[in-house]
Amino acid sequence: MRKFSNYILFISVLGLCLVFTTCKTSKTKIVNRLEPNPAILLGVWQLKDASIFEKWAQISVTDYLGVSYDMSTGIAQINKSMRVYKSDDNWLFFEVKTNENNYRAVQFVWSPDPLWPLKFINDKNDFPNVVKYRITEDSSLIAQISTLQGEKIKEFIFHKVVMK
Repeated sequence: MRKFSNYILFISVLGLCLVFTTCKTSKTKIVNRLEPNPAILLGVWQLKDASIFEKWAQISVTDYLGVSYDMSTGIAQINKSMRVYKSDDNWLFFEVKTNENNYRAVQFVWSPDPLWPLKFINDKNDFPNVVKYRITEDSSLIAQISTLQGEKIKEFIFHKVVMK
């Protein structure tokens, strides 16, 4: 009988230990966080079913420049210029919109996301608050803008233009 009560006591203590250790809240720590790779943007991209293009070039190890332009009239009309660069330890997305913000620079800070290798956030901007880029399985470039809550989503599908 004594063995049985020791066994019951052991199981009870073990159960309490499991309850206390599994119910404790844990803080997730990101280990080996990958740096963003803006090189996926390099090249000339054409918006699906439109004469709108984005052209990206690397100007240094940590600096990429992009320009969005419309060729529907046969003459390039610049819509916006973009810049992805590293400042100190942060990747920033720097965007200048010619018509919408009178050339005022709007900065978005890179935020890691497993589905979007290039995701940038600015919670103080009116719209968009989130700018995201990723390459699909068929090598298309998807650009998406939205609010922080994931509302007002606008998605743009680009195909790479082969230059001759």
